[in-house]
Amino acid sequence: MARWMLLVCGLGVLVPNLAAAHGRIPAVYDVVPGPDGELTLVTTFGLVARGDDGWYWACRSALGLSASEDPRFLRLPSGTFVGGTFDGLLRVDEGLCGETLVSPLAEVVVIDVQPHPTDPEVFFALTSSSGIDNVLYRSDDGGASWTPTGDPIEPILFERVRIAPSQPDRIYLSGAYPRTAEELERRLYFHRSDDGGATWERIPFAFQAGERNIYLLAVDPTDPDVVFARVIRERDMLADIPERLIRSADGGDTWETLLEIRGEISAMTFHRGVAYVGVPNTVDADTHGLWRSTDGIAFEQFRSDLSVACLRSEGETLYACGSDFEDGFAVGRSTDDGMSFEPVFRVSELRGPVVCGAERAEVCAIDDQDLVRDLMIASCGDAGCDAGSDAGPDAGVDSGSGCGCTAAGTGTPSLPWFLVAALAWALRRRRAPA
Repeated sequence: MARWMLLVCGLGVLVPNLAAAHGRIPAVYDVVPGPDGELTLVTTFGLVARGDDGWYWACRSALGLSASEDPRFLRLPSGTFVGGTFDGLLRVDEGLCGETLVSPLAEVVVIDVQPHPTDPEVFFALTSSSGIDNVLYRSDDGGASWTPTGDPIEPILFERVRIAPSQPDRIYLSGAYPRTAEELERRLYFHRSDDGGATWERIPFAFQAGERNIYLLAVDPTDPDVVFARVIRERDMLADIPERLIRSADGGDTWETLLEIRGEISAMTFHRGVAYVGVPNTVDADTHGLWRSTDGIAFEQFRSDLSVACLRSEGETLYACGSDFEDGFAVGRSTDDGMSFEPVFRVSELRGPVVCGAERAEVCAIDDQDLVRDLMIASCGDAGCDAGSDAGPDAGVDSGSGCGCTAAGTGTPSLPWFLVAALAWALRRRRAPA
């Protein structure tokens, strides 16, 4: 007890300076494969790409991303990226400097983007704006132009789109009608198309008490009728009921529960014929880690020592987003079906922001300053870290050297994010039931 009290008292001295850092804890939640094994990382603080001498980031503010959205990004054949955002379909150039909204998908919420499973020139984007009919868009020219797959769909708030790998004309959507003054109960639906999105069949989903939405996860690679989803709980029920992994063998008409998780299901992928499910660490730590199933029905937890925030299968390689302080990597690579992971990226390896000119530096100044301070990866003067103007591809320092970065007007270094996270994790472990 004395050691815990000492640690908490020590934090009392340092925590006030954390007010200078307003961003979320730096973490990776998706990886975007490129040619020759090249990866671009989608993180809580922006996009991250590898330069000649290390990893560099483009801040969220410059990309127009709000703090509450974690969009999915895809890489187009041209090398540019597209991502679904609250403001529309965002295009980011290969160097992470130029960004524009794509017509006609501007000023509308784009909730999900997906590649065609067999044609590298074809992509899909799904809108989800409240009170208007929503549309599934398709690009047949590598993302250069986008057209609706069919007539607008009813004004339901969609969450996910998935395409059947073995039958690409089979497309699934999931979403919900939120509560209104006239309709007090949420209504959840799957939409299914057998003609590439030209027409849709709406299938109601019977959710249980305390549940609020459904997120499509994956379609079986060999059977277009087998589809997987997670059932999201109401926010005030997170500690009371489990999240469910569900499976349908008849295209969404009926469902069975495969797993109940005291946490959240972050990702699902098929890798070398095996289904994998990832679960990040939570208070109920007994269900986190990596689960797998050879038949897509019976899942076993075969790695309980990982905190998995994303999964991606690319050829013979399985990628996972992890936790630096728990797993030893923010992105890991496995070539033995998840039995072991080799670190690909650690947050501590960041060297600085991408340099895109004075305008970008001004927009990103606060975001970059907070990140540099918390990670202690740049030299700091008396006025604090000025990452927006000083750090860049030529201003990086040797990995791990860091600095005792001091916020302006203070004399105490800000506490690094990973120490805060480590303490929170330790306290959480101490509180967790046996």
